[in-house]
Amino acid sequence: MNLFRLLILIALLLGVVSPTMADEVAVGSSSTITKVTLRSTVRLASDVDGLTLGHIAKIEGPQHDVIAAIAIETKVEIEQGRWSSIELADIRAKIAEARGINEGSVVLAGSDVSITRRRDASQASTAPKLIKNTSVIDSGPVLREHLEAWIYGRLGTKPETTRIKFDERDTELLAKATSDRVIEIREIGRAKEIRLRVTMYEQDRIIEDSTMQIDVQVQRRVRVTTAQQDRRSLLSQEHSTVETRWMYPTLAIADPDDSIGLECKTTIKPGTMVMSSMLTQPILVKRGQLVSARSVVGGFVVTKIVRAMGTGELGDVIELESKDRKSKFAARIAGKGRVVIVQDTPGAKKENEGT
Repeated sequence: MNLFRLLILIALLLGVVSPTMADEVAVGSSSTITKVTLRSTVRLASDVDGLTLGHIAKIEGPQHDVIAAIAIETKVEIEQGRWSSIELADIRAKIAEARGINEGSVVLAGSDVSITRRRDASQASTAPKLIKNTSVIDSGPVLREHLEAWIYGRLGTKPETTRIKFDERDTELLAKATSDRVIEIREIGRAKEIRLRVTMYEQDRIIEDSTMQIDVQVQRRVRVTTAQQDRRSLLSQEHSTVETRWMYPTLAIADPDDSIGLECKTTIKPGTMVMSSMLTQPILVKRGQLVSARSVVGGFVVTKIVRAMGTGELGDVIELESKDRKSKFAARIAGKGRVVIVQDTPGAKKENEGT
C-alpha cells in the first residue's frame, strides 16, 4: 500500500471523508494532487526580502498558488557567503498550519534544504572554473560552491538530480572565501559517503588542508520487479517497471533498458531494485550441443548443423566441429542454438565448397 492510499484509509477511519469521496480521490486523475518537491540547495536572489515555499520548491498541482505563498523562516538570517538549513519537518509543519490548504492531497518530496543568498549583480564574479583534470578549481566566492561544482562534474550530474549534504562540523570551512586563492580537491574514498581532501592555496602558502566526508545521493532511473523473477528466468518487461529513485552513486544498478532479457542469477522478489550483480547473459549454447551454423560463401548463406565445443553467451566466439569431427570452425553466438562462422579452418572451407 502506498502512502497516498494509507492517508485515504486513515481519513476514512477518522470520518474526515466519506467512502464515496475516498473512491473519487483514489481513482481520480493526478490533477487532484499537489506535489511539492524541495530543492536540495537554493541561492536566493539579493533583492528577495521574504522567503516563501515557492522559492525553495517545485510545486505542481491545483493548490500551487496558495502553497507557494506560505512564508518560511530560517534559524539565522539568509546572507551572502553563509548557508542556512531549513528542515523538512519544519516545512511539513508549515503546510499543516496553513489555512485554505487540503493537506491530504499534498505530497511532499525531498529532504532538508540548504540556502544562501546570491551576490548583487555588481559583485558577481565569474563562475567556478575547472582547470587541468577538474581536481583543481580557480576563482569563485566560497568553498562550498567549488565542492558542489566538483561533485557535479565528477558524477556527471546536475543540481536538480543531486542531493549534497555536508557535515555541520564543516560549516565554517565551507563558508571560507576563495577569491584570489586556488582550491585543490582530491577524492580519497567512496562508500555511502564521498571522502575528499581539500587544500587551499594563497600564492605559495597552504592556508587550509582538511579532509571532508560528504553525503551525496543522485537521482537515477532503475528497474524494479513487480512480480517474482525465478532463478535462471529471463527478466521481463511484463514483470518489472522503471522508476526514478534517489540513491548513493556507488550502487551498481542494472541498466533499466538493457537489462530486459538477461538471466536472473538468483530469485528476485517483487519490489526489488534490480542490481547488476543479480543478472547475467543467458547461456545460449552449451558444450556438446548441436547448433545451426551459418556462413557467407560467395554471396550465398550456407547453413549446416555442427557441434559446439564450448559454452557461451550472446556475442561470445566459441569453437565448433562438424558432426563427423573432421572440420573445426570458430563462430560467434547469434542466438539460442544459432551461430555465425567468423573463421574457417582449411578443412572447413573445403566442406563448405562441397555443400
